[in-house]
Formats: sequence, structure tokens, C-alpha cells
Amino acid sequence: MERLNTAFEKMKSDGRVGLMAHLVAGYPSVRATEELLEGIASVGVDILELQIPFSDPIADGPTIIRASDSSLKNGTKLEDCFRIAESFRRKNTHTPLLFMGYANTLVNRGIPEFLREAKHYGGDGCIIPDLSPDEEEGVSYLRSSKKEKIASVLILSPTSSRERMKKIADFGSGFFYCVARTGVTGKETRFTQELSQFLSRCRAVTSLPIAVGFGVSKPEHVRFLHGKADAAIVGSETLRVFDRSGIKGVLRFLETMRDAGKTRPGP
Repeated sequence: MERLNTAFEKMKSDGRVGLMAHLVAGYPSVRATEELLEGIASVGVDILELQIPFSDPIADGPTIIRASDSSLKNGTKLEDCFRIAESFRRKNTHTPLLFMGYANTLVNRGIPEFLREAKHYGGDGCIIPDLSPDEEEGVSYLRSSKKEKIASVLILSPTSSRERMKKIADFGSGFFYCVARTGVTGKETRFTQELSQFLSRCRAVTSLPIAVGFGVSKPEHVRFLHGKADAAIVGSETLRVFDRSGIKGVLRFLETMRDAGKTRPGP
């Protein structure tokens, strides 16, 4: 987890909102994913999130579902996801890389084995939305993550009570993924006082960094997060820009989002 800790320490010392970009492995191809990861890291994105394609991605909206379906139709396997990470890590030893996926993939592989491989191939942590601390007795995901010294990034939701958030906060590591609204990824999010209040609740239950996702798609969204969160997570919009404008368009877009993290919102 050293790369993750270093990345968040640098965001804090720079006084900016960091940027995390989400890609679906194998979309539109394995080679294109490799090129995207390298390019995105080269423009100063702080953290990379690589989604393992799955047939029923329950936390995701239409854009990521389409990308995941396309990747699966291309024949992308878990081994391809690990090879993508390995290829990236050979060329980049400092940018944190997270695997995002769903419980079925881990259980099918064997959770300890999956985590060992994820770390071996260059991963710094995992985001598994459908594995919660409530299921720990049966699956030992969190214990295995701790043993392998790989971050288990848990999710904090605006619908959760303070007691529930405190319970989740006792188990996560690396940072917390704070969802900006209920529902699935990719829909429009209102960046309002209500979101600010939710993020204040998140800060109150953990000393770990917090990153905000679900609907982050514009520079003003990143600027809004100054003083409220440590990083912004851009997922569906990255894929939409890629579909419209290719790799060069994605890099221009993420440069703009990166620069927004350096600028506080106006009065």
C-alpha cells in the first residue's frame, strides 16, 4: 500500500484534489487498455482503477456495462487483466493501481489466491462493491487483504447511518470510496450542500483519505471537492470521451480534470 499512501500524501502536500481514473480491462481491447493506462499515468493522474469485466456489474450504469459486455465478448479473462497490470507495472513503478471487480470473480478464483496474484502483478488494492464487512466471517476477504498487505477499499454511502459508517470505517484500508449519490455509476450528480454534508459525515468516521465517485464528469465537480475530499474518481465519463475522441481525447479531458484539482472554486 506504500504507493497509495505516497500518492495521497503528495496530494495533501500539494494542496490539491487528486484524480483517479477508471478503465474497464479489455475495452475496447487489451492493447488499447495498456495504451490508455500508460497515457493516463503520463499526464499526472494520481491513481488508476482497472475494472475486471463481469457479466452482472450491479454497481455500474449503462456506459460501464456496455464496456464490460464488449470486453467479455472479446474474450477477456482474469489472466488478461493481470497481464495488463503486469505490463503497466514494468513501465511504471510509482502510480498506484487498483483492481475493481465483483465477488463472484474472487470467490471463483479463491479469495486468498486472487489477492496474492493481484499484488504479484502490481496491484495496490481492490474495490469489490458487493463484499461488505458483514460477510467477512464466511469469505475472509478483509483478513486476507491485510495478510497480503493490499488495500481493501470499502464504500461509504449517503444512505448509511452514522453507526453503519463507523462500522465500515473500522475495516477499510488505503482510502474510502464515497459515492456522491445513490444508484449506479454514470448518472448526473448534483454537487450541492447535501453532498458536502455527506462528505463531512465521512470525515467524521475515518482518518483515512476519502475519494468521491459516481457522476464526477466536469472540472467544476473536481473544484467543488476542495476542502471536502482528497480525490475525485472519474469513470463513466472517461469511457464516454474515449468513445467520442479516442485516446488523445481522453488525455486532454483528464488533463483538464487534473488541473481543476489545483484550483479552488470561486466565491
